[in-house]
Amino acid sequence: MDYAAARPLIRSGDVIGVMSRKGPLAWITRAVMRISGGRPYTHVGLAMWQAGRLYIVELNGGGNHMRPLSQISEPFDITRPLPGVSPEDVQIAVDFELEEHVGYGTGSLILIGLRRLFGTAPRAPWGLVCSGYTASILRRLGWAPEGLHPMPAPDEIMRAAGSVVISVNHIQ
Repeated sequence: MDYAAARPLIRSGDVIGVMSRKGPLAWITRAVMRISGGRPYTHVGLAMWQAGRLYIVELNGGGNHMRPLSQISEPFDITRPLPGVSPEDVQIAVDFELEEHVGYGTGSLILIGLRRLFGTAPRAPWGLVCSGYTASILRRLGWAPEGLHPMPAPDEIMRAAGSVVISVNHIQ
C-alpha cells in the first residue's frame, strides 16, 4: 500500500516498524535480525495524530522527539496493540515521555545484538533504544505483553504488538 492510502487508516497508538536499508547501523541491525531469526525491522516508534498531522514518536540518535511520519522514506509496517486506546490517552502518555530529554543508549543496542546472536547478554542499564522507548509509552497505556524482554529489539516489539494491519511499501 502507498503512504497516501495508508495515512488515514493509521491511528494514534499504532506501532510503526521501519525496515531501513540506509546506513551502516541499519545494515548491521538487519543482519543481526536475519541471523537470529527475526524480522528485518530496524526501528520502531508510535503513531500519533496531532492537529491534523500524523507523527512518529521515536527515540533515535537525536534523542526522543516527534517527527512527521511522511519523513520516513523506508517501508514500514503498522501493528495495533491497543485497539481501544483513545487519542487523548496516547497524547497524555506521549506528553509525559517527551517532558524530559532521553538520550540514545548505544550500549543497550550492542547488548540487544549480543543477546539476539548468542542468547545471553548482561542486563546493564545502558539507556534506551527505540524499541525500549516505544515499549515504555505503550506500558503507560496499559500494554503488558507476556515474555517481552526488558531490552527488546524492534522485531520483538512488533511481534508482541500483534499482527501487521498495514504495510507501506511505496512512500510518496
